Amino acid sequence: SIDLSKATIHVFVGKNDAGKSSIRDAIAWALTGQCRGLRMQRDQSALIRHGASKAEVVLVVDDIEILRRKSFSTLTWQVKKREQIFKKPSDALGISDEILKLLMDASAFFMLDAQKQKEMLSKLLKLEITREDLLKSLKNCGIPDDIAQKFTDIALSAGFNHAQQEAITERRAIKKTLQNLSSYFVAPVESVEINGRQYRLAELSKRDVVNGLNMLKAEKEKLIEEKGKLEAMMDSDFKEKLKKRLESLQKQKALFETLQPVEKIKERLEDIRNQLHEKASQKQDIMAKLSSLRAEMARITATADTTPDTCPVFLNLGVEKTCPLGDELAKLQEKLIAKADELNAQIQELSLRAEKIDSELESLRRIEAELDVKIKAAEEKDKNLKDIDAKIAEATRQLAEVTQKSGSDAKTQIKQINQKITELNRRIGTGEKLLRAIEAFESAFKRHSDALAQKETFETQIEIYDRLATLFSPDGLIKDFIGSALKPLNERLEKTGNLFRTEIHFDPDLNMFVNNMSYNLLSESSRFRAGILIQEAIAYLSGARFFIIDRADILDPNNRALLLSLLYQVRQDYDTVLVFSTVSEVAVKPSPVPEIQMWWVEDGTAREIRQEISLHSVKKAA
Repeated sequence: SIDLSKATIHVFVGKNDAGKSSIRDAIAWALTGQCRGLRMQRDQSALIRHGASKAEVVLVVDDIEILRRKSFSTLTWQVKKREQIFKKPSDALGISDEILKLLMDASAFFMLDAQKQKEMLSKLLKLEITREDLLKSLKNCGIPDDIAQKFTDIALSAGFNHAQQEAITERRAIKKTLQNLSSYFVAPVESVEINGRQYRLAELSKRDVVNGLNMLKAEKEKLIEEKGKLEAMMDSDFKEKLKKRLESLQKQKALFETLQPVEKIKERLEDIRNQLHEKASQKQDIMAKLSSLRAEMARITATADTTPDTCPVFLNLGVEKTCPLGDELAKLQEKLIAKADELNAQIQELSLRAEKIDSELESLRRIEAELDVKIKAAEEKDKNLKDIDAKIAEATRQLAEVTQKSGSDAKTQIKQINQKITELNRRIGTGEKLLRAIEAFESAFKRHSDALAQKETFETQIEIYDRLATLFSPDGLIKDFIGSALKPLNERLEKTGNLFRTEIHFDPDLNMFVNNMSYNLLSESSRFRAGILIQEAIAYLSGARFFIIDRADILDPNNRALLLSLLYQVRQDYDTVLVFSTVSEVAVKPSPVPEIQMWWVEDGTAREIRQEISLHSVKKAA
């Protein structure tokens, strides 16, 4: 049992394995349910000493009593404030579990990863920058919606400094792209000299040049064709070839002319179709008469079948007697049979006529199909005759021309044509050069226009990213969002840092710097001093009014003295501060001031130091 009510600052000293850390662990276990070596719930049985049945800690803080007990089978705890029962110590103390754990160990804060550290400080300082607020601020500063959303996400996930660096990187990339485009900002040359003549490219139409080239090439092809004909005329066999060709064409024409004219075939086809129509009408009339005769035949046959030979009246009386009307019935039956024979003969005659008409119809349809084929052949003949006539006319013209012209005339014409072709080649060459120049100018002008449009866009983007870099700088938006909230932490660290000769501050992204250096570059002693200052600031800002410093022997004697001086200077802000330190070859003196109480720990028991303890005498007594 240790009574900590007589002083604010309690310093527990002793040799190694004296039990100092056990006292700290007991307090930590009571408050948080955790301490050294306890990774999982089942590990808590290790707290029970050998030979004991349970481990138990009772901690009284003002009017709050905290009991935590662990047996081999159960774990129980009770938190009571006056008559009120709480679920856990943090609820009764009004301090979160996360803060309580940091108050137990000066190194605990730096054992968290960077993101967890920032989250812890954000909760402590109530630094809650909402996505909506940051997005709204960026939009109010003229940042487009899509870019504002992107950088809001970057700032909230990776920090304002990272967002600033991202904006600077984007700006550099755009500037480099803009620099690469700078060669296209100058307008392309609008004129070109071809064969000693200047052309204004901007005033020329590519389509007109292409059309002109096509006309020149068509004219050249025509001249080449004419030249070929003239060269052919100079061939001694050419005239004979023309004669043979003319004879062949005339024979083809005579052959086609033997075919019957298409008009006559069409007249014959029309006549056949009229006959088909007439025969079809006749067959329709015959079929109608056949239908009527067959109906009459069926009626007569039915009447004959129902006329009796013997009177049914006498027959039903059992008397076989000739009917008085028998003669008349017999005559009627004979008439019916005769009529039936007559109808049957008519039906047979009409059926034969119908069969004959069917045969005639089939023959007419066959002729109709043949005439259709002949019409197509005749139409093709007319087309071929026209083509042959044109070829005969051309062959006749060529033959007459060959007959009239001499070899010298043809040579003169060929020479003239060659001169024209040479001139056309020169003009075509000029036109093709001009066309390439126009295409190159249009391509360069398009790149120039596109570059100017992109320049305006890129300059706007550079301005946006410049603005973003400024907004996410330490002097930008962060001052509005975090500046006022971060001020109490930095002011507290400035005060305690001066007392501990250690300068600590946090930037707007909650990155910590110790003596203007990153924490990762510090020595073990510097890290421990920084940890104490952070732990004290957390205790102060959270209103905890207590914290525990373990392993103070990491500090050299001068820094241990500075630590006690620091704690003494801030004692009014706390109810209880516990310091644990290992001592070796020095004497331990009582505290010179009542606010600091010294404790000697040995064999797990702490007793107040009221007079100087010489470690040499302790050794000798042992």
